[in-house]
Amino acid sequence: MKKSNAKLISISALLFWLLLIFTLSAIPSLQVDSLGVWDLVFRKLAHFGEFAILAWLIASVLRFYRKINAKFVLSVLVFGLAYAASDEFHQLFVIGRKGYWVDWLIDSGGVLLGVVIYFVYQKYLQKSLDLKS
Repeated sequence: MKKSNAKLISISALLFWLLLIFTLSAIPSLQVDSLGVWDLVFRKLAHFGEFAILAWLIASVLRFYRKINAKFVLSVLVFGLAYAASDEFHQLFVIGRKGYWVDWLIDSGGVLLGVVIYFVYQKYLQKSLDLKS
């Protein structure tokens, strides 16, 4: 695939994901009372996962502009953590939702995991896959 096409796809996927997170955060209540405590667990895991994916998508875009190194990882973390904070802030204005710092920590854990997985994949696994081809 051409680099320009890959860049366009990466940017489009990131923008789609940012919009999806924003849209889901604008829904007044996603709670399913019949699930009890499992509702809370599933929602927190969903937050963690959606922000891990966000970090991967941010990294996929940044790789076109930066070398993959410590500054790259820091850039992904800053963008991801800032978006997580803005997501929690946004929820303060949605009826039936609240922004919690604990949710920001959960989102941040997802961002951290996502960037670590991306970094390891690009630095080690991708190289070994390329060598086998």
